[in-house]
Amino acid sequence: MGGVIGRLTGYAEESGKVELGSLDVPVSINLVGDEAKVPVFGSELAAGADLYASEDVDLPPRTPVKVETGVRIALPNYLYGMVAGRSSYNARGIVTSNGIIDSDYRGTVKVLMTNNTPDHISVRAGERIAQFIIMPVIRPRYILTDDPLPETVRGEGGFGSTGSGVPVAAPLESVAPAPEDEGGDRV
Repeated sequence: MGGVIGRLTGYAEESGKVELGSLDVPVSINLVGDEAKVPVFGSELAAGADLYASEDVDLPPRTPVKVETGVRIALPNYLYGMVAGRSSYNARGIVTSNGIIDSDYRGTVKVLMTNNTPDHISVRAGERIAQFIIMPVIRPRYILTDDPLPETVRGEGGFGSTGSGVPVAAPLESVAPAPEDEGGDRV
């Protein structure tokens, strides 16, 4: 399991070990326009790099708007980029639709934002508007079969069925029981 996937998983063929840590995967980008900025990680362990608006945009109420970042990206094969929202926008009623950037896409990354407030909201060039998370791609081989699929406890339950209060799975047995009280104080 060498190459990009091996680096992503931390798998080392020579040792057979998985070691987590910094993953150095070079990704080429171009900046288009004077206001475009390189995506930046906000902290050492941030999962996503911040994407910035490269233009001033008005977000009218309840209308999806594509906001330009001015970033073109060349992701290595078998990786994709996911555009995800920022919690600071969600808290203000602005929703960022998740987007997928495939490794063969070479246009600029745009962020689809919807203002769910009754007011117009302005986004300024240089403002952080979304996060960009790079993930591995798994391309399964789908097999059409007339045989019944294996049964599960959940079955065909969907759209909120796991939060209905009806247990769909047994508790994990691997969780150790709490130690019995031996009369000592607990911290």
